[in-house]
Amino acid sequence: MSSLSARLAFLGDTQRLPGVAVSNVRCYDKVFFHVSPVEPMVVAPKKRPAKPKPARPFADVYRRLRDLGLTKPFLRDMVLPTWWDDEAAATPAGRMEGLLILARNLGLDFGALRDGSNDLKPAERPNVRFKKRNDADEEDLRLAEQLAHQVGRHAALGVPSGHPLPTDATTIREEILDDADAKWISLENLLRYCWRHGVGVLHAPRFPPGTKKMQGMAMRADNIPVIILTSEKKASGWLLFDLAHELGHICCGHVGADAAIVDEIVDQESTDTEEAEANEFAIELLTGNATTRVAAPDRWPNAVELTRQAQALATRMQSDPTHIVLNYAHSMSATGGQFWGVANAALKILEPNANAPAMVRRALDEYLDWSALPGDSSEFVARMTKIGADDE
Repeated sequence: MSSLSARLAFLGDTQRLPGVAVSNVRCYDKVFFHVSPVEPMVVAPKKRPAKPKPARPFADVYRRLRDLGLTKPFLRDMVLPTWWDDEAAATPAGRMEGLLILARNLGLDFGALRDGSNDLKPAERPNVRFKKRNDADEEDLRLAEQLAHQVGRHAALGVPSGHPLPTDATTIREEILDDADAKWISLENLLRYCWRHGVGVLHAPRFPPGTKKMQGMAMRADNIPVIILTSEKKASGWLLFDLAHELGHICCGHVGADAAIVDEIVDQESTDTEEAEANEFAIELLTGNATTRVAAPDRWPNAVELTRQAQALATRMQSDPTHIVLNYAHSMSATGGQFWGVANAALKILEPNANAPAMVRRALDEYLDWSALPGDSSEFVARMTKIGADDE
């Protein structure tokens, strides 16, 4: 075999070369070559390792508290201190500290919160009485009561001891009017009187979204009386009556040691014995007579006329004109008419820049001994009562 034949014979079988396949076909004494492309080997790219999901060491706690109606934004914005970072819960010590803060501010059992118990729920205190409409459910008010109770307990630490608190409305009225600057019993001078007689007064309107809240609450924490108001109506007459009503619960002996009365609404027509006594106390304190009813038997005044008449009565009765307007609207509405529209218009004339909640906040900020509260507690109280909020 010639060297050429040997070389051709060597190629007699298919040869694999990079990128081509070579084969031969014999035809007589000739060799024909067929060259075809070979599909290149496909190499699958290496899979990148999946990024680990970020750790959420406090997620289980937020999930359990959500079942109680406590949302994560509310817990972060209101309950946990500003320095708190969820990453702190990645360590046992940090997690315990976070759970202690939540348990203390929310009034929850620390053991149940720590151990993942299914019994995690607001405490039911047997010495808390709910004053509500017949169609209202106590359970709907339970979360708001729990939060308000905890705010009150923390704030009670800083309520300064004051003068002995009289038990009758007439004495309180006379003591306030003894001040030369007091023309009548106003929200401002009643707030000052309460604080100087050892009664803390808080405006605490902040609750988780969807929470049904009470209008007012009177309580004692370690026998220190505290009043919680929640209405955000601006005219001072509204909060003035609410405050006088809750003060009535305290002075009439309705609130014992570590007890509370929760008023879903302050109903001036309530037939409940304690509610009726608190209403009479409030009317007597504000007007000098527990049966005062302001009415217009002949001609119904418009807003301007009602304002003028209220101002005249205020001087004569030593009663706040905003209360006189609301007393009139309430008394006349009992006859079946619609008087709240003209009353609200008169209130705007009397107090064009009213902000009663801000007035309550300023008194709290001035009289509460903040240094008596632990750091985290003072921040919790300040947040829940909107201390430092824009008062416009």
